[in-house]
Amino acid sequence: MDVTKTWCLISRGGKVAGHFVADTVFIDEIPHVVFEWEYRPDGSRDPVHLVPLDPKYFHPLQGWGEVTQIYEMPVEDPRALD
Repeated sequence: MDVTKTWCLISRGGKVAGHFVADTVFIDEIPHVVFEWEYRPDGSRDPVHLVPLDPKYFHPLQGWGEVTQIYEMPVEDPRALD
């Protein structure tokens, strides 16, 4: 699974937490931000908590090194608050 990096606003519990660089994967050509990975004994990993992004707000970003995309809308972290 190819993983890229996206600059985006992250919200948690309905409040914007700030700008973050998030791992991003494509599933059926739709970008998804990955909030958590599950690691396997062989070193591979699977995304556990994902949020699909609306492609109309997802754009290429140049000159930011490993960060290759930007997302214009806040992304709500799906994990439960502890």
